[in-house]
Amino acid sequence: MIFYFLTTFTGIFGDPPAPPCENLDKCAYSTGEDVVKHKTYTGTISTTRSGRTCQKWSAQYPHQHSMNEMFVESYGEQDLDTNYCRNPDNMEDGAWCYTTDSNKRWEYCDIPACDCVSFYSGNQANYEGKISVTESGKKCDVWVDMPDGFDGTNYCRNTDGEPRAWCFSEESDGTW
Repeated sequence: MIFYFLTTFTGIFGDPPAPPCENLDKCAYSTGEDVVKHKTYTGTISTTRSGRTCQKWSAQYPHQHSMNEMFVESYGEQDLDTNYCRNPDNMEDGAWCYTTDSNKRWEYCDIPACDCVSFYSGNQANYEGKISVTESGKKCDVWVDMPDGFDGTNYCRNTDGEPRAWCFSEESDGTW
């Protein structure tokens, strides 16, 4: 059985409104533990804390690795051929990447927190971000047979007037 989970976004219910986001690719919009771990970060930062360039996740040079399956499970195949900072294995200190420096295998990335709202207030009917996990950490299923270009993505959306954005997830144990 498939259940959907409502996704919590800080800044909507009771908090003072934050300014709209101008460039979510350069910051992490997250809540709770994910603020530190960047598990849902899907931006385009591709350099490490020390300024090294990230290696593409699909590449095996200069550093061989076995992260492709875990990466696809966390972020989907669409990002596999990128070199963006990610946290596919839920590292405590956040997003990281393999580097193109043959002397440094991997390194953490600096992902600043967004101080903004990446969706419209109210029921998030116009939310167009890339959050694809539920508030309890369940991976969202890919949308199928949906209007308006949802098909093939697994991002949280509000397609039917619910109180906030949501997604289907087969990883459910039946709780919200």
